[in-house]
Amino acid sequence: VTVSVKDSVAFYDRNALRVREELETLARNEAPGIGADTVEALGPPANGEQRYAAWRCSR
Repeated sequence: VTVSVKDSVAFYDRNALRVREELETLARNEAPGIGADTVEALGPPANGEQRYAAWRCSR
């Protein structure tokens, strides 16, 4: 799953922690749409974009 948000507005960079939290929330929201219930970041965010592995864990 690849998600993205704006990491800057005009000439101002957004708070990195806030961007990371929004990316994680978007990835979690996308997971059920592809039948997954778990996501894990594959690397750090770059330019407002981040890739996540998504899978379904059996219980």
